Amino acid sequence: MKKVLCICSLILSLGCLPQLASAKEVRLKSGHPVHYTVQPGDTLWGIAGKFLDDPLQWEKLYTENPQISNPSKIYPGEILELRMVNGHPALYLHGGGTVKLRPMIRSTPIDHAIPMIPLDKIKPFLDGTRVVNQHQLEDSPYILAHQGEHVVTGAGDSIYVEGIKPSSHYTKFWIFRKGKPYVDPQTKENLGYSAQHIGQASIADFNKRGDPVTMLITEARREVLQGDRLMPRTAAVELTDFQPKIPRRLIKGEIIAVLGGVTQIGQFNVVVLDRGERNGLEVGDLLAISQLGDTVKNPQINSKQRTIKLPNVRAGELMVFRTFDKVSYGLILHATKPLHILDIVTNPQT
Repeated sequence: MKKVLCICSLILSLGCLPQLASAKEVRLKSGHPVHYTVQPGDTLWGIAGKFLDDPLQWEKLYTENPQISNPSKIYPGEILELRMVNGHPALYLHGGGTVKLRPMIRSTPIDHAIPMIPLDKIKPFLDGTRVVNQHQLEDSPYILAHQGEHVVTGAGDSIYVEGIKPSSHYTKFWIFRKGKPYVDPQTKENLGYSAQHIGQASIADFNKRGDPVTMLITEARREVLQGDRLMPRTAAVELTDFQPKIPRRLIKGEIIAVLGGVTQIGQFNVVVLDRGERNGLEVGDLLAISQLGDTVKNPQINSKQRTIKLPNVRAGELMVFRTFDKVSYGLILHATKPLHILDIVTNPQT
């Protein structure tokens, strides 16, 4: 039987969700389009939200597509068509400008395909910030003093750094500043410290007697201060597209901070989770966000149960895009309610 041409590019990105296959029936979004033309700037997750109440249900619409050589990509100009097949909704993919089913050859470069998520939202958090533990902070070199009488120290200025040994193989370093600690809300364990990326510096000259080392600031995102720490400059985290998946292990944690200088948490904000690599979290893991149910007074005066806790309320989804030992960074993909610090994150169930 001839296989139909369909939108497996969206689905293969979420096609590793086998445990969702037997979940609830697909819930189409009220007012969903029948046809949609992919636009520049679209994301796969965003398109999913145009058709479904729960974007995680894209896996339900998947059908094998033998006519596209690289089915994990969708390009601007292509047309999505929603049909009913044997009583179930399915999406079909057509070349731009027509809805006629026919084999076609792609001429658009593969790097022009739309990404799963808006990559520009996470780029500042790949090399611009990180999480370090107390041991890393105490053992890292630090800025002892500035050279010259500068009111503001920045790119092009020289600094004296304590703690870099002549035997070090590194000549280029990141400049970081210790931020607030991250604490597990339940156990009160210190999970690490936010380390804000301030700039970069290169070794200019070693003191023949040892420390301090003279360094040149090659980049400064903000003023460089005495006491700022340095870490060897390693390869920056590569900005690539993601393949969302369900965590391999059972996860239950909380949102403990929001990054980017915002106070309200909503779609495409970056949050910090109190779970990390030691808990089994990996890049690409999808998590559901729930608000903790309120505890209310029981109106039945004679009842032994004076208070009753209401159920938790599903409030959105996020995807983990960077992991550390004890914490992770996640991008809010979808929010049905205002989100807050201490909201719960768990394995999604649809």
